[in-house]
This record gives sequence, C-alpha cells and structure tokens, in this order.
Amino acid sequence: MKKFIYNILMFFIVMSIIDIVFGHICNYLQQHSKGGYTKAQYEAFNTTKSDIIVLGSSRSICHYVPQILEDSLKMTVYDCGMSANGIIFQYPQLMTMLDRYKPKLIIYEILPDCDIYQGDNTKYLSALKCFYGKNQHINKIYTELAPIEKLKLISNLYRYNSDFVHLVRDYISPGFIADRGFTPKIGTLKYEPTDDEPTDTTKIDKYKKFLLENMIDICKENNIKLVFAASPHYKTASFIRYAPIIKICKEKQIPFISFYNDEEISLNKKYFIDSKHMNIEGAKLFTKKFVHELKSRQIEL
Repeated sequence: MKKFIYNILMFFIVMSIIDIVFGHICNYLQQHSKGGYTKAQYEAFNTTKSDIIVLGSSRSICHYVPQILEDSLKMTVYDCGMSANGIIFQYPQLMTMLDRYKPKLIIYEILPDCDIYQGDNTKYLSALKCFYGKNQHINKIYTELAPIEKLKLISNLYRYNSDFVHLVRDYISPGFIADRGFTPKIGTLKYEPTDDEPTDTTKIDKYKKFLLENMIDICKENNIKLVFAASPHYKTASFIRYAPIIKICKEKQIPFISFYNDEEISLNKKYFIDSKHMNIEGAKLFTKKFVHELKSRQIEL
C-alpha cells in the first residue's frame, strides 16, 4: 500500500515538473516568436503603444493598411484583430492595453455574428487560452463564460495543447510576418458567391451587447475616440444584420462608417479574394476611402 501511494505521489510530482517546464518553454516561444499570429497577438497584448488601434475579426487584419493610415493621419497604427473572433476576444485585449497606455483612436471593424448575435460564445475563448492567468481581464471572461474551464487551465499542458505546434512554427519558420498586425490577402475572386448571409436581427446576445456598450463607455471615460466600421463585402451581402449595431451607435453617439456595399469596390471581383475578404489592392483602395471619410467627419484626434 505504501509503495502504491509513493508511486502515485511521484507520478504527480513528475507531471507537475513536466507541466511547469512545458509552460516555461511555451512562454519563451510566445515571447520570442518571429512571426505569425503568435507574434502579432503577443505584441498587441503586451508591447504596442500605437496611436491608432484596429480591432475586429479577419476582415480587420486584411482590410486596413497601416502605412496608408499612418501617412494620412500622421499617427502610428497597429492592427490587433484576430481571425474568427469578435468582442469576446477584443474586449479583454483592449482592457489589457488600457492597463499599459491609452490609444488616441480605435477603429472597430464590426462583424455582426461575432459582435452582437447569439452563438457559442465559448468558441472565442480558445484564442485567449495562451494569455489566461496573465491578467484579470482575461480571467474574468473565463469566469463569466466557462468557470469549469478555469480549472483545466491551471495545467500548462492543457492550456497550450492546441497551440504548441503553432508556437514552434512561429518561432522557427512562421508562415507569414504581419506588418503592424496587418496580414494582406493575395489573389483574386474566381467564382460568383451566393448570398448566404442570415437576415434574422432578433437573436441579440446580451453578453456581447454588454461588452460592446461597456467598451464604448470606457473609451469615452478615457477620452479615446472610437469608430465602428464596416468594410466592403462582395456584392451579394445584405446590410440588415448591422441594424442592432447602428442602433447602439445612435444611442451612444458613436460614429459608424460603412463601405459595406460601396459600389466601386463591392461590385468588382478584382478587389476580393473571397466574398468577405478583400485582397491587397482592395484593401489599399478601401483604406484610402476610409481615411477620407474619417477626415470628413471631423473627428478630433
């Protein structure tokens, strides 16, 4: 019996040591990554102090060209968007930044499904796993959405299990190196997409809405200019899904700049890689038009 207890105890001691060492290795890979999403998101959470921050999903990270924004507005820019994510990821990210500094302007590229409508909110937590335990804002999101998951995340082996390969790749040979978070799309749309966008505007997610409205209030309290935006979508898209966002903007007096169905871009395949994402040429044209509209709104920065 004593031998059995001893073996169990030794097993847990060995596993604890392995878990701690594995955590240190993953932290090192994260902090010293050479590219990919690992480097972009590490900088977004920990080091950037840019004047202008772009938030949103994959549409944000490939639609807003930092160099054009910087040349036109004479301010530094960093794109902190994250593919397939929205307010549940971006809110704790922004709160983490505000612990470090205050940007002058935040451009939030809205994607309704990720930012206002109901869905499986826990799916957005996977992108935050690597940052869990490092500040109160991320921990709070887990407490509110997945309290049981917090227990699992005590283990570094669990926390990094799905990200370890990406961490190694982005440390040794990243698939891409983002330009201030910007990751351009290369190629041209070769097919004619069908309009598969949902039109229901009733299934509002109360938690997402709370985070959006709280973010607006916090930006106002900190004298940070906040602009909600909708970049071009290929021509088949319906704009009705943005109705709840437009309502919030009117109630909170937040500018909403939409080029969602801009005829010059949205009707032209040469500016798209697929129905939702513009290629680099589309991104350049859109960013120039966006800056012009931003200036015309006379938003003081």
